[in-house]
Amino acid sequence: MAGFLSFAAKDFVMRVSVRSLWLGLVLLALVAGAQAQDLDVTFRFLPDLSTTEPPAVVRAFLPGSFNDWGPNDNGRIAVGAPSSMDFVAADNEYRKVVRLRVGNTYEYKIHYHLSTDGSNYVWLTDPLNDQTDGTTFNDSVIEVRDPMVFQPAREQEGTGAVQAVSASLLGTQAFTEITFEVNGVAQDGLPFFDAGTGIFRYELPEPAACGVQFKISATDAAARAVSAEVGVVPPAVEDAPRPAGVEDGVTYAADPTKVTLSLFAPHKCFVYVLGDFNDWQARPEYLMKRDAATPDSVHWWLQIEGLTPGAEYAFQYLVDGDLRIADPYSEKVLDPNADGAIPAATYPNLKPYPVGQTDQIVGVLQTDRQPFPWTDFERPPQQDLVLYELLVRDFIGRHDYATLADTLDYLVRLGVNAVELMPVAEFDGNLSWGYNPDFYFAPDKYYGPADDLKRFIDACHARGLAVILDVVYNHATGQSPFVRLYNTGGFGPPTADNPWF
Repeated sequence: MAGFLSFAAKDFVMRVSVRSLWLGLVLLALVAGAQAQDLDVTFRFLPDLSTTEPPAVVRAFLPGSFNDWGPNDNGRIAVGAPSSMDFVAADNEYRKVVRLRVGNTYEYKIHYHLSTDGSNYVWLTDPLNDQTDGTTFNDSVIEVRDPMVFQPAREQEGTGAVQAVSASLLGTQAFTEITFEVNGVAQDGLPFFDAGTGIFRYELPEPAACGVQFKISATDAAARAVSAEVGVVPPAVEDAPRPAGVEDGVTYAADPTKVTLSLFAPHKCFVYVLGDFNDWQARPEYLMKRDAATPDSVHWWLQIEGLTPGAEYAFQYLVDGDLRIADPYSEKVLDPNADGAIPAATYPNLKPYPVGQTDQIVGVLQTDRQPFPWTDFERPPQQDLVLYELLVRDFIGRHDYATLADTLDYLVRLGVNAVELMPVAEFDGNLSWGYNPDFYFAPDKYYGPADDLKRFIDACHARGLAVILDVVYNHATGQSPFVRLYNTGGFGPPTADNPWF
């Protein structure tokens, strides 16, 4: 009996222990769920941030993964959609508060109407947030943290000068300390923070002519610190005329260890050259000189020395401290979003993108290149042309110039005397008809190296075939440096001060 009672007691204790463990796990799950925090995030849109002539915005919206992207109908958001933002006239900005889960990541964009009925509209990557999903659509990305600094902004007036700096300070605890810097000068920021809206805003005593450096740091009641910054302290620029013979793009010297770079960019404050030759750092010796004939005609230029003859160097321009572009005249570019899908058989030994050192497309320069040995060719009279138009990627499975050259006898047997290639200049992505060019002078690498294109053309000429290139320069996309130098938010439509578009 004693042994039976002992066994029963142990069984009872075991069952109670299991039940307690189960209840404990349930309680832990409930506690974990209770600890999950939601945060009211204030999104802002300042129409005049990136241009001296702001767009005539009628209304603005905040579409994203948190509200079914508007919702929208084939890209158009209706006038009364729930994603509509409120206009705050005192600060000339649109705002929208959205409750989001801390720790989650969301994608979104700005959408605004330029007409009363909403038929004329624009989708825009957030100009105040440089975090994007890295795809062709360039959706903005927010990773919700508690606390966080969001959308640090340098607000501009009509002339383009910065008149105020601002940011959203968000968190579940009150902020007890705020410090901000403008061009390295630190000040107490608490007097300029509205705890009700979560917005910090400071008006400069005098407008700053350049795209100033703005940094803000904050500490909350739980002693958690956050900070963010945008731009750099504007350097002192040297004014000097470009040397004779220097043109926009890369000017190669007789000395293969030197090149001179030139960028046409009026209304900009300063430009650095970044590249493999300086570890992608904005060093003082790589600040470009300014050749300003008039305010509307400004060239930035710099000679780069110490290059290894024949070596490929990736490089970029850093404009006003935050805009990174490749040289518009690049003859070869590296794209972090597209190059990975180019087979090695199509483009052998492709130079890798400098991952972790920069972002956006970069250009490539190479000294000591040997000129291509073209053969003589006399093109047919225009009235006698018999054209065969083709898209490289659809005409042959290998989508490369080397394979395309093997088909020329077939084209000759058809009786044509000219091959018209659909656009082959660098375009967005890899799979395209080419009518979305972003670099006019760089053959798209998805079809092979530039020298393979030259060999294809020469092989055509040897058979009496002319080669005609289909081009649509006015279709340049948001990836084009000619567009990105003057547009809203780095990926939006061209602004009124764009010299080209």
